[in-house]
Amino acid sequence: MDDLLRQPFAFPAVAGRKALVLGLGGGCDVLLAYAIARALPGSGARAIVYANTKRAVERDAERVSEHVYRLPGEVAVPLRKGRTHGSTTIDRSVPRGDERCPLIFVLRDQPAERQLAQEIVALGFDLVFGVDTGGDSLVEVANSGDDDRDKRMLRVLEQTALPLYHVVAAPGSDGESSSEAIRSTFREHAERDRYRGCFALEPLFDVLRPLSARLNARRTPRIILAAADGELKTSSDGRVGVPRGIKPAVPREWLLHAFVFSDLV
Repeated sequence: MDDLLRQPFAFPAVAGRKALVLGLGGGCDVLLAYAIARALPGSGARAIVYANTKRAVERDAERVSEHVYRLPGEVAVPLRKGRTHGSTTIDRSVPRGDERCPLIFVLRDQPAERQLAQEIVALGFDLVFGVDTGGDSLVEVANSGDDDRDKRMLRVLEQTALPLYHVVAAPGSDGESSSEAIRSTFREHAERDRYRGCFALEPLFDVLRPLSARLNARRTPRIILAAADGELKTSSDGRVGVPRGIKPAVPREWLLHAFVFSDLV
């Protein structure tokens, strides 16, 4: 994938537009979504809204529509130690932004997929970035399976027919796919002329470090930062071991970049 790393991604202009930067799989995807939203050339944008995907939301969340919620409070809630799966604990640690985001998109079942697509359009977005940390939203043979939340949410975004950029940050960091499966998948999409380039994650580190500081070392932002800091075990061929899932060994540079795919020309 060296040739893919040499192709830079040019972020589209957002002036006059309302952009959605959505974490596809829940969990720490909201941290990457927030960091990328902060990095967008936002001058003149109507709004840049970041959000995350969940299967459920707590009762204190404010209902925006049937499957879209807004978290309470105007100030970031400090992240507490302990289990965060299945909750909005990480989402609540993210600073509030345009339209009091982050928003939470609740993807409970198949009917919700169809309805949520309509709700996203109704919210007035005209540009969408779907952010997946790790790549299982793209890799068909990922251990997470065909019905994983990442893939389902990506289908929802495709159903909106809005201009969509699919951002795969740090492929392999979720421990769901082998390096061979990732390489083959990326090559396939590049051959279909869907690859739009990559960008370095390093400019996002100042945002990711404080927000992920108290997370478990196996969470994806911590794995990305560990790769950057040279803290992951490195093999003789230069690949680093991901301490998560199937524990794939991937090129270090993969964990330091985001790769963008789109059907937009």
